[in-house]
Amino acid sequence: MAIYRIKNITNLLDRRHLNHKTVVDLDYNDQLTKKTIKLGVGETKYIEFGNKPLSLQKLIMKGFVTVEEISKKEAIKITTQPKVNVPKKKPKITVDSTTTTTRKSKKKS
Repeated sequence: MAIYRIKNITNLLDRRHLNHKTVVDLDYNDQLTKKTIKLGVGETKYIEFGNKPLSLQKLIMKGFVTVEEISKKEAIKITTQPKVNVPKKKPKITVDSTTTTTRKSKKKS
């Protein structure tokens, strides 16, 4: 059993390509159950396979994904890293201290 790093690279296809920035489905058998993984644009997944499934080999040939075999040590290192959530900064809105006044116009009759 080997661990593979699978990355969706459809965002790197030509802009006018039919499958530019598409979600890719990967079907594989996990023991006796069939499982499907959806890879978003630029998304990376780590999966353990005995052999590469046929659907993965088709995606490689079409150029939609890249696959790298990684070692057990590297896989453990990646899975034990704490995920850091970086808060998004909201733009600060400053308001001048000057106030505006409005006049109501009176209609003369």
